[in-house]
Amino acid sequence: MSTENKRFYWIKLRENFFQQETIDWLMEQENGSAYIVLYLKMCLLTANTSGELIRTIGNMTIPYEPKKISQKTGFDIDTVKGVSRVLCKSIQ
Repeated sequence: MSTENKRFYWIKLRENFFQQETIDWLMEQENGSAYIVLYLKMCLLTANTSGELIRTIGNMTIPYEPKKISQKTGFDIDTVKGVSRVLCKSIQ
């Protein structure tokens, strides 16, 4: 067992998360279940940045681009771009 300090972050999900219309709609999409897992992974990436997909390097704040999201989440770039298109469409 490792003796290093571990940090834990929490994201809150309503107990009806998977019954929401948006999630139901996402599940209907091609690769919908992958989109939901990717969405949750992106939520975890934002746990320490007030919900923004950004990283801070020195004094610079840099938004994650699809390639970086792909690297951080383990999803291929096409899935990342697909979920970005679908989520942006559902927000509008």
